Amino acid sequence: TMIVFDRDIEPILAAKCQQCHGATQQKSGLSLHDRKSALHGGNSMKPALVPGNSSKSHLIQRITSEDKFACMPPADKEPFTAEGICLLRIWID
Repeated sequence: TMIVFDRDIEPILAAKCQQCHGATQQKSGLSLHDRKSALHGGNSMKPALVPGNSSKSHLIQRITSEDKFACMPPADKEPFTAEGICLLRIWID
């Protein structure tokens, strides 16, 4: 099946990211509420999304990090599921 942003990806970003990185709040200067902002990235100056290359996408690096200080979402929030990470990777690639 084909991945559809509105059906498959946006709900993941809304649930896991946009509370801190959305239209109303942009922690670390990062907003994931629209394509332009996600491609630009935040204060790290690394693009959150690199179309066609999930491994270079800072979003994937952060949500799969083993470093408890770098990993997103923070430890007090529910982590991404393996399925959610897989969907994001396929969508980016």
